[in-house]
Amino acid sequence: MRLPSLDGEEIARRLRARGIAPAETAEASRAALARCLAEDARTVVVQPTSLGQQALWFLHKLAPESPSYNMLLAARLRSTVKPALLQAAFQSLVDRHPALRTTFPMEGDRPVQQIHGEWAAGLEEVDAGDATPERLRELVVAVARRPFELENGPVARFTLFRLS
Repeated sequence: MRLPSLDGEEIARRLRARGIAPAETAEASRAALARCLAEDARTVVVQPTSLGQQALWFLHKLAPESPSYNMLLAARLRSTVKPALLQAAFQSLVDRHPALRTTFPMEGDRPVQQIHGEWAAGLEEVDAGDATPERLRELVVAVARRPFELENGPVARFTLFRLS
């Protein structure tokens, strides 16, 4: 887990907020905060779903193969792309937004939201070779139409199409 760049006062403030006395040195305090954040990453918070979440979950159950509520963002990058850096950027996005780390399993007769402290943002790479613009569009649409598995996740997918 990568810690954000924090000064000694901010680390001490975060430790005190958790009921932990700051250590003698900034390095020891940083290590204590890292342990706390690592514990948080393993935590799964279970909460009731909102009415909007329940409605979308119900619609998904009625038509699980339907891509009606999938959202697609496609961008063409006209430069060399380093997949590891792109994956790290997507991981930062998932780390920052709990909705991207949430799954919706059943608890009794109702869905609940499980907010995972940590979730690996995968980057699927597709070799599109020398695909024509029409063929590339077909590939992108096929990925966009794949259903999501709300119970087990992930609820976000990241795909890199490589052209020759």
